[in-house]
Amino acid sequence: MSNPFDDDEGQFLVLTNPRGDHCLWPTFAPVPPGWTQVTGPDSRPVCLEYIEANWAGPTLGAIKGDVVEYIRSSWPVEDVVMVPDRDHYSVFVAQSRTAAVDVQELTNGLTGAFGVPPRAVSLGHRRDIPRTTSGKPQRHAMRLHFANA
Repeated sequence: MSNPFDDDEGQFLVLTNPRGDHCLWPTFAPVPPGWTQVTGPDSRPVCLEYIEANWAGPTLGAIKGDVVEYIRSSWPVEDVVMVPDRDHYSVFVAQSRTAAVDVQELTNGLTGAFGVPPRAVSLGHRRDIPRTTSGKPQRHAMRLHFANA
């Protein structure tokens, strides 16, 4: 069976979610919860043109969880903090005690996976991550870390 999203003869919708993400959606499938139709039904090429003209791509804040999960599943790390900031992002990686992380390899992997290279990658230890009283990373302190690096 072929992928219905690749059918140039099919009819499609363009959907958006509350974050402003856009997606191509086949008309035969129900619109998923949290998504709203913005145009269509129309041909695949017309819907793709609409998406290209009206959506700049995922925001860095929107891919934060994906970046963190990608790093955790690809390298031996104890913790990861991604700090999005307008049109770039930085990553702090708390290395595992048993294996080192190669910064260039990590940067290349992130660039290939998400199409946006990190502005900076900083390696350190889990204890180097400033935390709130509830244990979450202090993003403002992490931004200052990268601004002063």
